[in-house]
Amino acid sequence: MADAAQFRKELEEFAEEEILGRAIKLQKRILSEVLTQVVQRTPVGNRKRWKRNIERAQRGLHPLPKGYVGGHARKNWQVTLNRRPANEVDGRDARGQQTIDRGLRRVAQIDKPMIGYVSNLLPYMQRLEDGHSDSAPQGTIVRDTVRMIRRKYMRVR
Repeated sequence: MADAAQFRKELEEFAEEEILGRAIKLQKRILSEVLTQVVQRTPVGNRKRWKRNIERAQRGLHPLPKGYVGGHARKNWQVTLNRRPANEVDGRDARGQQTIDRGLRRVAQIDKPMIGYVSNLLPYMQRLEDGHSDSAPQGTIVRDTVRMIRRKYMRVR
């Protein structure tokens, strides 16, 4: 009887330490890669183009989108755990590194299985995804990231 109880205890420890530990590491790796990819794929307005567009708006031609700030879309990628984000992030991050670092700090907090969200709440993100930006006319920020993750981790082609 002691052997069966010991075996059960060892099996439970193995499941908790090894299997669960590996699942958490995999979740952290995937969330980190998704965050990095979507931030890097998100276009940042070209200052020269926007300056030219400001001049166009002053001449009565089609103006800039209201409230546009270069790097604001990159700044708004957020990692949240077990809940969706609720608010837009103020500011900009044209390089994207601050945003990635902020998200990686959140990913590092994962210590048990949970739902991780990588989200961007800006109302114009769908337009960027659909190729609206001259800086990324192909769009597909999220779609290409999902394809890459599936190929890498799920062997889906």
